[in-house]
Amino acid sequence: GIAYLIQQHLGLDLPRKMQVSFYQVVQDIADREAREMMVEDITTAFRSTYKFGGSKYEGRLALKSFKVSSEPRADTNVEDSEPADERRLFDGTLSVDGHLRVIRGDGNGPLSALLDALHTHLDIDFTVREYSEHAIGEGSNVKAASYVEIVRGGQEVKDARKSSESWWGVGVDSDIAGSGLRAVLSAVNNAIGDRE
Repeated sequence: GIAYLIQQHLGLDLPRKMQVSFYQVVQDIADREAREMMVEDITTAFRSTYKFGGSKYEGRLALKSFKVSSEPRADTNVEDSEPADERRLFDGTLSVDGHLRVIRGDGNGPLSALLDALHTHLDIDFTVREYSEHAIGEGSNVKAASYVEIVRGGQEVKDARKSSESWWGVGVDSDIAGSGLRAVLSAVNNAIGDRE
């Protein structure tokens, strides 16, 4: 099937829900163009949909550079034997519709820090509903592949879980945080589309 083609040609092992979502993309293209899709058509559709595979497929938002750092929470009790929770700070440069923008945010992890930065600086509000990752390649060539499903932000957690509208993204990077951040931007690009 389609998931096998993506696995063989791009090295990605898509989560089941993402497979279903991408199958619908392929079906829509086949119906619109009234033809059977070949392997190259399917991989190109995947790259275009998820803004995956280099600058040729970049979306409206593209990660150019980033740093994720930690800072201990200010409200921790020094005498407590529990390790202090740390906030993650995202500091990055994005290409936004072809213009470089520096954005900053914080959260309990790199993904929530990026989502905070997108909300604060670009008024783009989404939250992660599902996240998974796996390694691709071997030895010194191993990379992390991350898959993210996002839903609109600003809703109660139970409503976000049940939301019928969601968008998937994929990211690959030698750094696990980088792959997750790229997956979030892939999903956000999928959600906001090509319109300015």
